[in-house]
Amino acid sequence: MSSHSSHGAVDLGAVQAPGFEAGRKLSLVAAVVGLAGALGLAAVQEGGWRHLQFAWLFGTMFFVTLGFGGLFFVLLQYITRAGWSVVVRRIAEHVMSTLPMVTLLLLPLVILAMMGNGDLFTWANLDKIRDHHPEELHLYEHKAAYLNGTFFLIRFAIYVAIWMAMARYFKSGSLAQDQDGDPVRTLRMQRVAAPCTLLFALSITFAAVDFMMSLDAPWFSTIFGVYVFAGSFLAFMSFLGLMTQRFENKGYLRGLVTPEHYHDIGKLMFAFVFFWSYIAFSQFVLYWYADIPEETLWFRHRIEGPFKDVSLVLLFGHIFIPFLGLLSRHVKRNRFGLKFWAIWLLVMQAVDLFWLIMPNYDSHHLHWPVLELLCLLSAGGVFTFFFLGSAANHALTPVKDPRLAESLAFENI
Repeated sequence: MSSHSSHGAVDLGAVQAPGFEAGRKLSLVAAVVGLAGALGLAAVQEGGWRHLQFAWLFGTMFFVTLGFGGLFFVLLQYITRAGWSVVVRRIAEHVMSTLPMVTLLLLPLVILAMMGNGDLFTWANLDKIRDHHPEELHLYEHKAAYLNGTFFLIRFAIYVAIWMAMARYFKSGSLAQDQDGDPVRTLRMQRVAAPCTLLFALSITFAAVDFMMSLDAPWFSTIFGVYVFAGSFLAFMSFLGLMTQRFENKGYLRGLVTPEHYHDIGKLMFAFVFFWSYIAFSQFVLYWYADIPEETLWFRHRIEGPFKDVSLVLLFGHIFIPFLGLLSRHVKRNRFGLKFWAIWLLVMQAVDLFWLIMPNYDSHHLHWPVLELLCLLSAGGVFTFFFLGSAANHALTPVKDPRLAESLAFENI
């Protein structure tokens, strides 16, 4: 898997990334412009405030899922004691550090649910269910012990605390190792990574249920959390491929990242295209086979009517086309090819989240996603601000990691 290293000692100054203040300012401008545009558009649209809640959930969840992927990537590298990924792991650490802050953008939606606003989470207002859908009331009442505003806020606070604690622990340990070079820090983080992965799996599953599956409270899926995880990690690997190229082109990672590293990033992208497809098919086929009306209705809203076209986009754009596109070894090692498929898959992640969330707003009409794009721009500005802020004053590679030499010398067979 590896050969001797031809690299000498790593120059710390060569892999720092200063000069991001302009980018941070632009990201704040994007956040403000996006939010202002979304608020303005919601104010003039019929039913716009309800639509705004769904659009805000969509825009924010896109960047929350990137944070999920970044956190899992860091945990995975420590659990497996991976060497190849050391030169790009710091980018993942910067992405995971955004997760708690971006998740806080969902707090207004949680507060609205606590106040009994059922526009987004219908379970938050049982009186409205009783008046408009009395036949479904027993399904909501059966889940009321879990789906209620107070418990929702408690769970939300737990999620943020868990993700903040994990992101801070692994990032601070990695940065501290840049200063003292103590290999014991790596051993300590390897031991902690395993229980943290279990905690991560539980938290992402419950968060996926709370913020997306509960939009249609009567429906449920036992693998919904795995589905969201698969899409999150695939989106992050695509983002990692893009950011690695971006930083290399700017000179921060030049001479450190090689086609071997891009090859492994591409292999993980390809693997999770397949894994996401497997989970998506498994979730669908079991409901199709059982053919129970209250379970199949969720899919009916997405494979009939206007959202049928979105389903076809996912079928070909998220499964067949990227599967064939990433199959070749040469594509994974080619910077342009990898960049193309990374952008493609990030777009498909947005389409997938749109498909998961927006039919709950209106399954009979497919609107131009202007409001959704404005919310995506706003949440993206917040994400970029914290991502660039995290990257601004630290080396983009763990320069004293004990496996850095192995990473620099890494070769695929």
